[in-house]
Amino acid sequence: MTAWKKWRRVFDAVVGSSHLRVDPPIPCQDSALSVLISRPAIFVADGAGSARLSHFGSSAVVRYLIVLQHL
Repeated sequence: MTAWKKWRRVFDAVVGSSHLRVDPPIPCQDSALSVLISRPAIFVADGAGSARLSHFGSSAVVRYLIVLQHL
């Protein structure tokens, strides 16, 4: 068994305090995902500086990269 098969994964994306101070609050616009299948990888995407729908874009990017990683 290779060493990385013993790994565990941790990832997170946290809403910034400035996003919480406005009304209505802005959701976290960054995304992160990790995988251990095939080979370990962490994918992160920045949400483009408070663009209104950037949380959808950053989420789509990390999900797409996970699909590509399995090809």
